[in-house]
Amino acid sequence: MTITAIIGSQWGDEGKGKLVDALSSQCDGVARFNGGANAGHTIVANGAKFALHLLPCGVLYPGTVNIIGNGTVIHIPSLLTEMTMLKNHGIRCGPDRIKISSRAHLLFDFYQVIDSLQETRRAEGSLGTTKRGQNILC
Repeated sequence: MTITAIIGSQWGDEGKGKLVDALSSQCDGVARFNGGANAGHTIVANGAKFALHLLPCGVLYPGTVNIIGNGTVIHIPSLLTEMTMLKNHGIRCGPDRIKISSRAHLLFDFYQVIDSLQETRRAEGSLGTTKRGQNILC
């Protein structure tokens, strides 16, 4: 079995999503080991555009098992929105295709409120967060 790891070292925006998408069709499984719905990647498959923020892009390929690991931060409403969008395009998102670690972290809505308030309070010294609550947990 061959294992390929795509690792970023520039705080995101390195193009990891595009590279993972290019390799996913050849993989039995695709795993996300950290991060959350903070950023995202847009994938075009079967003539449709998919904006994924939390689910691994391997979900677009039938037969690929997708793993959300224990270092991942999950905002349940965002996860369900992504899964519904995919199901509406005929993409299966059942437990046979998506595995979520029982040790993944949950991000609650109030974390987003706190993140937003902290960013506003920092004013010019803000961190530039997306105000999605990631900064509170990470």
